[in-house]
Amino acid sequence: MCATADGSSLIRTFSVGPSKVNMLVPNNVDFLEPKVIERPSPVSEFSKPQPPPPSPPPPQCGVAPEFKPCVRAEQASAALLQCCRKKNLSPGCLSLCRYDITQAEVRSAMDRGLCGIFSVAPYLECASQGKDNTECCRHKGIVARTGPQCEQFCRPSKGLSALGLQHIVCANAIGDMLQCHHAGIRLR
Repeated sequence: MCATADGSSLIRTFSVGPSKVNMLVPNNVDFLEPKVIERPSPVSEFSKPQPPPPSPPPPQCGVAPEFKPCVRAEQASAALLQCCRKKNLSPGCLSLCRYDITQAEVRSAMDRGLCGIFSVAPYLECASQGKDNTECCRHKGIVARTGPQCEQFCRPSKGLSALGLQHIVCANAIGDMLQCHHAGIRLR
């Protein structure tokens, strides 16, 4: 039994691993029952549960950097075809009046004469629906790949200059131009 000289109880503290055991030993006790006081274990920043990182906001349609279309391709293509018909484009051009067309399909139709150079302006006017999509075209690097003469096809409603041999190279970017025009369409 542990007691002080005056007969009072003595408190002893023992360190046992990460916890402390406090013992109060009264004068008349034959049995000691330890009272365990737990200390929280040290926590590093790495062991703390971290909240999940915030998810990125959903991409906005029609704006940089993705220029994701705001209107489904089927719906946009139906409006494009209707406009192409109103402008009396040839059957070879009508087959191109959709937004899911590939660069190879456009190039093939033009190379085979199915859709001539004089149909390019009305075709792109329909595709753009009167919107200036220059920002998207610049973002896609169309001018850097084809030359400044092709930028006018990104805003055909503002008028196209007389088309000539210098514009043939623009056909190499018509797929990207159509993507930009599709991204510029809004529901009415």
